[in-house]
Amino acid sequence: MSVQSKRFAKGFTLVEMLVVLGIIILIVSLAAPALTTVLAGRSLSRAGLMVEQDFVRARQLALARNCSIEVRFYSCDLSGSGGSSGNEYRSLQIFQINSNNTYTALNKMEVLPQGVLMNRSTTLSPLIADQSRAGGAPTLKLPFGINTSYSYSFFRFKADGSTDLDPSGGDNGNWFVTLQSDRFSSNVAAPPADYFTVQVEPVLGTVTDHRP
Repeated sequence: MSVQSKRFAKGFTLVEMLVVLGIIILIVSLAAPALTTVLAGRSLSRAGLMVEQDFVRARQLALARNCSIEVRFYSCDLSGSGGSSGNEYRSLQIFQINSNNTYTALNKMEVLPQGVLMNRSTTLSPLIADQSRAGGAPTLKLPFGINTSYSYSFFRFKADGSTDLDPSGGDNGNWFVTLQSDRFSSNVAAPPADYFTVQVEPVLGTVTDHRP
């Protein structure tokens, strides 16, 4: 056998390459759903920790500055199109309430990671669903083309670390917000398979979280 024929004998045939390519495609197709689930879970964890850390920070600021600190949840269309179909609770912001009842923003509006929103049902998110938590007519202009086309809910930490939440209100005295994938309706009353709940104790102001 010549040297040239030996060189070709070591190569792959077209059929062999197609078989290998088919195996690779099969493996990728089987692994894709699992990878998507993992990435969605990580986004949900980041979102939940962001909200929890904002709650903790707001309480610490209330104690340190001896004043009320307000946490606002925004329902708006983050696409900037101005439509109502995109209005979901996906962002929040912290404010200091001044002695003359004006407010000062202490951070920029924080947006949840893509694919995550806050449930708005009374059973899973009394912090934003309870009508006593609804804010008035918006005056603060938000970025991303939102301006004042939004609504918001809020609660406050007082100077002693407690909150303005009714100990007998919410869900049997419990106040919390639940984060979930936006693949599910934000109005579902039963938690999806994966969620992240951040709870505030109304009297002490302590913050805890729960995940299944």
